[in-house]
Amino acid sequence: MERYLRILGYDLNKIIFDISFQICKFSLNDAKFMAYPPSQVAASSLLLAINIFEWDAYKNHHSKKGFFKNCKVRKGRI
Repeated sequence: MERYLRILGYDLNKIIFDISFQICKFSLNDAKFMAYPPSQVAASSLLLAINIFEWDAYKNHHSKKGFFKNCKVRKGRI
């Protein structure tokens, strides 16, 4: 997981490391994940953690509508 963090440029971001580490730990609870190599579980958990982190950052820096801010509004609805 640390190798993928360096490659993607998130090696200094402790939040992403912690999220991806927790996702890896949760994958140990289900036997279905034993069919995948550890490197694949690490890579997928890291990508998921980055998406969660980036989405949260996006959500906090935009209006309450977020993704739908450019949609036309009719009768108070999106």
